[in-house]
Amino acid sequence: MHDGVALVDMTSSEPAVTHIMPEGNSVGGVTSLGNDVFVVRYPTSQQIEVYDAVTFTLQRWLAVPQLGSLSRGLAVCPSNKCIYASDWDNNSVHRVELSGSNAVMKWSVASMPAGLSVNRAQNLLVVSRGERKLQEFTTHGTLLQNIELPSHIGSPWHAIDCEGSSYSKLPWTERPSGDEHDFSFWFSSGQTWKHFCRGCGEPQTVGDRWFTEECS
Repeated sequence: MHDGVALVDMTSSEPAVTHIMPEGNSVGGVTSLGNDVFVVRYPTSQQIEVYDAVTFTLQRWLAVPQLGSLSRGLAVCPSNKCIYASDWDNNSVHRVELSGSNAVMKWSVASMPAGLSVNRAQNLLVVSRGERKLQEFTTHGTLLQNIELPSHIGSPWHAIDCEGSSYSKLPWTERPSGDEHDFSFWFSSGQTWKHFCRGCGEPQTVGDRWFTEECS
């Protein structure tokens, strides 16, 4: 399978695809910082592609030694000037400096790490699909939180910290439904979980409206 990366202009009233980067191996994750767009593919070839955000041309590669063949997530932290890549095969996260040295470090996480994101505290959120966990790490890999997700969250994939929301952690799961994939959102604040779901009888606008207002 060969995938490209589509760039969408979200500044107009009618968002539209403005460019499609060259096709290659399947895309595992995309993120950006300044004029750079970072893409990890699988098999990874132990590297991250770096594209120019204006011309969309490939500029260079970031070497990530020991990165497994499958990475399901990228996240960048402007404050710490680094990029993170999840390593599905080796149950770890790799951190690459973006300050010029491109020094690499890694640490172990719960099994089958998928989506990554950076929260308001500039820490890394890691979703474990294999163990249904949401983990929070400092930028150098110190574990701060190890949250067991409810059993009814079958296959968590990603989590974000929504600024201004009382429900900060947002893991989501997808599940097959006929020929399509439904998804559900689980919002957590302390010990309280709130659920919105497409395809399970609730009005679609409820979840969309809540997400738009609380996470804007």
